[in-house]
Amino acid sequence: MGIKKLISIGSDKGVEPVNAYGMTKALQEVITTNAGFNCARYGNVFSSRGSVVPLFLHQKSQNMSLTITNPEMTRFILTIDDATEIILKAIESDMKGNIFVKKSPATAIKDIASAISDNTKIIGSFFCEKMHETLISNEEMARTEDVGDYYIIHRDKNSVSKKQNEEKKYSSDGVTLLTVDEIKNYISIYYEDK
Repeated sequence: MGIKKLISIGSDKGVEPVNAYGMTKALQEVITTNAGFNCARYGNVFSSRGSVVPLFLHQKSQNMSLTITNPEMTRFILTIDDATEIILKAIESDMKGNIFVKKSPATAIKDIASAISDNTKIIGSFFCEKMHETLISNEEMARTEDVGDYYIIHRDKNSVSKKQNEEKKYSSDGVTLLTVDEIKNYISIYYEDK
């Protein structure tokens, strides 16, 4: 009978990985797509434990300074609904070993902090911490199709027009950044009780 549909959840950390964790995420995608199954890839979900927002809100609630590694870092902003949508797109599509990436706005870490408090402290970047999130590498763009509100990275590069080959990587420093007020709106939606 066999498995008919399977998807794995990839991560920005698997794109141009800089540590062992990123390598495992990249390998997970390679194994999934080489087996002919699809993958959904995204960065941190705005209201998840992996987001910096819960940390900043906790620090504010304790009257602490918000600890910023590098204020110029940028990150994609993905909601739970966006993450769910791209997972469903990946699983509802034909299983061809493709990777689905939701288009998302981004923000600078300093603006997330400013939306929460003006009491901040820069502590310096962590080892292997990326300055910007990349969801599609330069190499992958040669196989990437723009489908409106998301991208499909095709396993077969012959599925994509030549126009796509000229595009550069999809990175959080190359998209429109949210304003502090827009970030405050996200916080009010996902953290109403804070």
